[in-house]
Amino acid sequence: MKKWIAALILGLTLWPGASSAVEIRIRGVWDFGFEYGQGGQLADKYGGRYITGFGKGGVDEFNAMQRLRTWAFFRMSEDLQGILMFKIPSVTPQHWGQGAKGGALGADGTEVALKIACLDWRVPKTDLRLRMGIQYVGFPSFTGQNMHLDNTAAAVTASYRFSDAVSLTALWLRPVNDNWEDYAGVSVDNPGYLDNVDIFGLFLPLTFEDVKVTPWIAGGMAGRNARSGQYVFTNMFWDKDLSAIGNRQNWERELERLDPYGKVLLAGFTGELVAWDPFRFAWDFQYGGNWSGCERYDRRGWTGALLAEYRLDWGAPGIYGWYASGEDGNASNGSERLFVLSPLNFSGRNDFSALAFYGAQNQIARQALLSNTFVGTAGVGVRIKDFSLMKDLRQTARLVYINGTNDKKSLNDRNALAVPALQDLLLSKAESAVEASLSSEYKIYDNLKLYSEIGYLVMNRRQYAIRGDERKCDAWSASFIFTYKF
Repeated sequence: MKKWIAALILGLTLWPGASSAVEIRIRGVWDFGFEYGQGGQLADKYGGRYITGFGKGGVDEFNAMQRLRTWAFFRMSEDLQGILMFKIPSVTPQHWGQGAKGGALGADGTEVALKIACLDWRVPKTDLRLRMGIQYVGFPSFTGQNMHLDNTAAAVTASYRFSDAVSLTALWLRPVNDNWEDYAGVSVDNPGYLDNVDIFGLFLPLTFEDVKVTPWIAGGMAGRNARSGQYVFTNMFWDKDLSAIGNRQNWERELERLDPYGKVLLAGFTGELVAWDPFRFAWDFQYGGNWSGCERYDRRGWTGALLAEYRLDWGAPGIYGWYASGEDGNASNGSERLFVLSPLNFSGRNDFSALAFYGAQNQIARQALLSNTFVGTAGVGVRIKDFSLMKDLRQTARLVYINGTNDKKSLNDRNALAVPALQDLLLSKAESAVEASLSSEYKIYDNLKLYSEIGYLVMNRRQYAIRGDERKCDAWSASFIFTYKF
C-alpha cells in the first residue's frame, strides 16, 4: 500500500524537466472507530423533541466511522522539502452507511480534502528556517491545554536558534480572507472589502537544565466583514450564525457599529520545572481579547492551569487544576470569556479530560460534551498517567470536578453572548460536572494500536443552562479506535 501511494503521488506531481533527485516519503494515520454512548442531560432539542442519541446534531447512540490522513514529503535535502497532507473525509469522520460522506453502499463519495500544503526550507548559510503555506499551527503549552489555536491555517513561520537554550519563532497567520457574501448570498469577494484577518506573533522558547519556559505574544486585525463557513467572525470574531442576527436590515446595522478593522491581542506564558526530578511541575497562563469599536461585541478573558506529577517506574500520578474567567451577567459590556481563534485540538493536546472537553488521544471518538476549551469553567482533577497492567498496554485514569464560572444572569440571553452553536455549553457558578474516564492504548503490532476511551459525566444542571434535556440522566461514552500508522 505504501509503495502504491508513493507511485500515485509521484505520477501526479512529475512534469517535464522535474528533478529526479526528489526523495518522496509517505506517512499516514488511518483510524477506524466504533463507539456507543448517550448524551443524557446534554442532549439537544432537535426537530421539536429531545434526541435520543449522543446529543450533538442528531448523532446516533452507536457509530462506526473512519478517517484517513496521508502525508507526502517531497525532500530535496535537509534544507528543502515540500509537505502535502490529504484527508478523507474533509471535515467530520466518515460514518459507515452515510451517503453524503461516501460511506453508503457503492462508496463513491467526494470526500477527499487537502489539509496541509507547505514548503519547509532553510535560508542558505544561516540557521533561519522558514515554513510557508497551509500548515499546522499550534500555540505553546506545557500542561497540554492550548486554548487559543491548534489547527491548520495559511501562514508563514520563521524559526531561528541562537543557542541550545534560546530560540525565536515569528508568525504571520491569515486564517480568513475573501469569504464575504452579503445577506442574500450574492458573492462580493474583494480584497479591500474589510474581510481579512491577519495575526502576527512572536514566541521565545527558553530551554535550561531544570526549567523550560516560553513567553509569547500575538496580535493583529480583523475586518468587520471577515467570515469563514457559516459563522460571521467580524472584527471581534462574533461567532454566531447569521440567522441569529435577524433580517438583513438588522444585520447591516449591527456591522456598521463596528470599526472597519478591530484589534486582537493574545498572550501567554507557559513552562515546566524538573529541578526536583522525578517531580514535574507545569503551568499555563493565557490571555485573549479583542477591541471591535462596540463594547457589547468585545470579548476579553484569561485562563490559567497548573499541573504537578511524580514519575514512577509504573506510571505518573498527578494533580491538576485550572480557572478560566466567565461572564459577569452584564451583556452590554461584552464577554469576559477567553477570546480564542480555533481551539480544535488538531494535535490532541488536552490531557485533563477525555469526555467533557477534547481528550488526550483526539482520534475520531466523540468528545467535547461541554466545550472545545476550558472557557467559562474551573476545575480540579487527579490522574494516573501511563500505568500498565499488562505488556503492550498503557493507560491513563482521571477523575475531575468541573464548575462553571459564569454569572447565571448571563445565561438568559444566548444571542447577546456570541455563543457558537453546538460548541460551548455555558455553565453558571451553580452548575457543575464530575467526569471519570479511562484511556487505554494497546499495541497490536508496531504500526497498529487499539485506543479506547471510556468516560462517564455526571451533571448538576440548573435552569440557567442554555441547552439540554431536563431528564435526570448522565452522559457516557465508550469508544474503540484502531489506528494504523506508517
